[in-house]
Amino acid sequence: MTTRAKICGITRLEDALHAASSGADYLGYIFYAPSKRFVAPRTAKEIIQKVRTEFPNVQHVGVFVDEEPENMVWVRNLAGLDLLQLHGHETPGVCDELTALGIDVIKVLAIGEKETSTDFCQYNVSFFLCDTHDAKLKGGTGRTFDLNKIPSGLPNEKTFLAGGLTPENVAELIRERAPYAVDVSTGVEESPGIKSHRRVTEFIESVLGANGSAVQEK
Repeated sequence: MTTRAKICGITRLEDALHAASSGADYLGYIFYAPSKRFVAPRTAKEIIQKVRTEFPNVQHVGVFVDEEPENMVWVRNLAGLDLLQLHGHETPGVCDELTALGIDVIKVLAIGEKETSTDFCQYNVSFFLCDTHDAKLKGGTGRTFDLNKIPSGLPNEKTFLAGGLTPENVAELIRERAPYAVDVSTGVEESPGIKSHRRVTEFIESVLGANGSAVQEK
C-alpha cells in the first residue's frame, strides 16, 4: 500500500500551492479558534478554490474540535472541504450524523502514556488518525508517541499517523507501520501556520522514497 502525505495547518495560499505541487495528497485547515493555526472558513475557501484549479486531485480536510455538527456542515459547504477531521471528544452518534449526509470523517484517536480511552470499534468512519495526546493542545504538539500504544486491530489501510513527524523520521515510520497516510504540521514549519517550503518538499520526498523502497523490497 502506498502511504499518502497530508500537510496540515495550512493558512496561506502560497504554502498550499507549494505543498500540492510537491506531491501532497491532502491539505488540512484548522477551524478551531484557540489554535495558532486557525484559518477563517472564507480564507480557506479562497485557498481551496485556487488549489483545485491547478491540482484537482488534492483532497482538503477541515479540522474541528467538539464543534456542533450543523456548524461543521456549514463550514464544509462554504469552504468546499472533502473530509472532516474530528479532533475532540465527538461521540459515535456525531460521526454517524455526518456520515449519513455522505461526508467522509476522520476520527482522531489521542494516544497518551496509557492506552487510548477511545474505542475505535464504536466509530463507523472512513478513517482514523492517531496523534499525540495533550490535555491542552489539540494537534500540532510536535511530539511523538509510543507506536506500541496504537490500539490493537486498528486497520492500517484506514489510518493516518501524526505526532512529531519530520522529514528525518517519517520514512522509518512508513517502513515500520505502512499506514494509509502520514500527517505533519509542526515538523515542516518556520513558525505556527507558516510552512517551510524546503521542509515540506523534504517531507514529501521522504514519503515517496519510503514508498519506493517498500515496492523494491516486494
